[in-house]
Amino acid sequence: MIAHKRINLFILLVIFSFCFLSVGLANAGLGHPSLRVSAYVTPSEIERGSSGELIVTVSEVGGEDWAKDVTVTPSISPLDGCTISPSSKSTSGIGESSSTTFHFTIYVSKDATLGRRSVHISVKYYETGWLDIGTFGPDYSTGSTKFSVKKGHGFISISSIPSGAKVYLDGVYKGETPLFLSKVAEGTHTIKLTKQYYNDVTRTVFVSIGKTTHVYETLTGYGSISISSFPSGASVYLDGYYKGVTPLFLSKVIEGSHTIKLAKSGYAELTKTIYVYPGKTTYVFETLSFATWLLTSIFGMIALISVFIVIFVIRRKKREKLTATKAEEITEKGKTEEVKIPEPEEVRERLRETYPEKDAVRLANAFRIIQDIKSLYCNTNTKAREISKEFDLLKMYLTEKEFLNEVESIQRKINAELREEQRLSEKHVEEVKDFCEKFIEMWIARFLR
Repeated sequence: MIAHKRINLFILLVIFSFCFLSVGLANAGLGHPSLRVSAYVTPSEIERGSSGELIVTVSEVGGEDWAKDVTVTPSISPLDGCTISPSSKSTSGIGESSSTTFHFTIYVSKDATLGRRSVHISVKYYETGWLDIGTFGPDYSTGSTKFSVKKGHGFISISSIPSGAKVYLDGVYKGETPLFLSKVAEGTHTIKLTKQYYNDVTRTVFVSIGKTTHVYETLTGYGSISISSFPSGASVYLDGYYKGVTPLFLSKVIEGSHTIKLAKSGYAELTKTIYVYPGKTTYVFETLSFATWLLTSIFGMIALISVFIVIFVIRRKKREKLTATKAEEITEKGKTEEVKIPEPEEVRERLRETYPEKDAVRLANAFRIIQDIKSLYCNTNTKAREISKEFDLLKMYLTEKEFLNEVESIQRKINAELREEQRLSEKHVEEVKDFCEKFIEMWIARFLR
């Protein structure tokens, strides 16, 4: 009886164990794996002559079985200078509901065509049988992604003499020389260099991938020339080319040595070599001599008019002495009382009483300009360039050497002590005021009394 019960119990245990094993075996290897492929390229735009990375993730999403011997093979279309390394990658298996990531390198050659590329990913895998016995397949899953091929880059090194020139690349400001530009797109570009008081320079350059293009330029500067003569009205030739008559101001003259020739009928030609500096004004003032033939003719008449010349000289000396005496009296008087300055209309009318119309207009203009300088430019807001320009204008209406000397003296002092864009200091303002007052007193003493 006891033995019979034991046999029954053993039979029940065998049946129970068989059922348990059947459930386990059913879950082990009887399902089918399902793979999903996702991929992307970084960066999404790859420069010619460089590389990017393809990242592929293969996931088992069915949850029923694992995938065996998984091989990932990417390809690019159109190829056109692009390669993938390695050509494929493998793993022994991907478990249920798990994933594996594969990394590939995409190389883009320097001569690859520009534009979009498609990447096709093929995943080959196998599945196993019951109790992982046997291998079935292969099966395939696919995926895709895209990337673009864009221009590569090089470098540009830019320098100039003098340095400090502004640099424009394809019309966009980049800085001042010396300058090194990185990551400049391959191909043709326009470089423009600009600097105040220098002519602009524009160059076309070609940038190759990974290489440095060197740009070195010597800028050509320019200045100006102020030309006056006694007498005025002399024809001016600059390096053999006619430019006008004195007084004359020439702007944007290329820096360096130049030849100035002055010619006037009845006077000997005068030739002078000058040097022009960038941003500076070169002043030329010359007194013309009578021509040789005219001197010869005049020599024969000297004996006839010698008496008149002596008389004229004596009278002139007396007049100059009287003028100097009056100027000194006015100066002393000015210390205690203000000199009465006549109105412009009064000046012109009084000058017409003594001088021809042309000289009267010239002298009146000079008087007006010196008053403008005193009233409008004797302050610390005035730039050296502005007052120098007014002095040039004043000299245009003066032929009297004593006045020209006074103007050139104060002008040279201002130009020597200040740059063009500097403003007058209090000291310079006082010096200009003193000059104006002295000039007005001398002018009144000479022409109105």
